[in-house]
Amino acid sequence: MQLAVILFGLALACVQARTTENHQQWLEFKKDHVKFYRSLAEEYKRFSIFQDNLQKIDEHNALYEKGLKSYKLGVTPFADLTSEEFKELLAFKPRSSEREGNRIFEIPENVTIPESIDWREKGAVTPVKNQGVCGGCWAFSVTGSLEGAYFNKYNNLVSFSEQQLIDCTIGKYQLLGCNGGELDPAFQYMKDKGLETEKNYPFVMYDDKCRVNDSLIVTKISEFIDVEPNNEDALIAAVGLIGPVSIAIDAEPIQLYNEGIFESESCSKVELNHAVLAVGYGTMDGKDYWIVKNSWSTMFGEKGYIRMRRGVNQCGIATQPSYPVI
Repeated sequence: MQLAVILFGLALACVQARTTENHQQWLEFKKDHVKFYRSLAEEYKRFSIFQDNLQKIDEHNALYEKGLKSYKLGVTPFADLTSEEFKELLAFKPRSSEREGNRIFEIPENVTIPESIDWREKGAVTPVKNQGVCGGCWAFSVTGSLEGAYFNKYNNLVSFSEQQLIDCTIGKYQLLGCNGGELDPAFQYMKDKGLETEKNYPFVMYDDKCRVNDSLIVTKISEFIDVEPNNEDALIAAVGLIGPVSIAIDAEPIQLYNEGIFESESCSKVELNHAVLAVGYGTMDGKDYWIVKNSWSTMFGEKGYIRMRRGVNQCGIATQPSYPVI
């Protein structure tokens, strides 16, 4: 009887210690991500979800430590959301049909494609940005590929305006600002109108009135090119030879991604819901991977990036790639 009481006391102490640890992590999470809730009831709900996600993180990382997983999970800006709530935040709208007239990238003959490349090292990639609560991932993706193209042509890295795209493509271009969009219409706007810099037309995290100043337009594009869908060899050639390429993925399973080479069979290759940027590729410990720039701040993943398994069209990474030409 006495032993049972002692064991119960030890178990209770462990639970209390775990709860205290979770609460400390919760306080750090709220501070790091500037989280505020409308009521105590809402905060209690979010804390409960946060604890569930901590358990998911611990269970996954135990498998990682045993070598059974190639990536780790961690506390991200979305750790207070259920997977269903997180999925609702993802606002990329997949291309409904192929657009007529788009040129298809062709792998050049007699050209050596690099075995690995990282356009960050070459100076062609701006610092990681943060779309916040705005569902404008599509705008961040296309400005990223434009920034790479502009650098490769003029040897000058310029941060271009996502907010201009968000404000000025509603209507004629059938994009929905912070409520979602896709890549090709955004490229078409850049071809028709051009873009200002981020400095002149800064991001405000919500839809606003279009206030483009034609005298401040830095560049237009001459065309935008689609990479052959579902052809990772073509995507490797495009990233290796041309520069950063806009892509779309199923991002639902990466909600809690922390580091390593993401590999999962749970994500879709066709149900795309988030636009990002392929900035390179490489190999580590025999695993080929893509280097993907995200727009969820540097507090997500590997300082804002995620490495994804290459060669299996992971999460649809090669399903809908495009890039601009200046």
